[in-house]
Amino acid sequence: MSFKLIDFIYYKIEDIRYRLSRDKIFMYRHVKSIKSVLHGYNTLFEGVSIWNCEIGEYTYIQKHTNLISTKIGRFCSIADHVRTGFGNHPIDKITTFPSFYYNTNPELGFTFYSDAPSINIF
Repeated sequence: MSFKLIDFIYYKIEDIRYRLSRDKIFMYRHVKSIKSVLHGYNTLFEGVSIWNCEIGEYTYIQKHTNLISTKIGRFCSIADHVRTGFGNHPIDKITTFPSFYYNTNPELGFTFYSDAPSINIF
């Protein structure tokens, strides 16, 4: 490997490290952050994946947590192995329990809403 390439890689890594530490965002190994906003003073531990999320100031997320389309406030601590945002539930209803807005009779054995389309939720 040439010295120019080594210098290029070194300075790119230093630039990324500077930008992260300037905003007080610390990311451990294997972190994926796609289309997400971190407001600062955040820590994302090893194996964290966030997609389309907004993370408030002073919030940290523990190891191997996966968040999709999730908004988290300030001063929060998220445990390891948490998964959020994987369902597609209506948020304008009183509950997200599917038997109120889908025919869940085949999967759950009952439903409360007979006009809803039948879907497979599992």
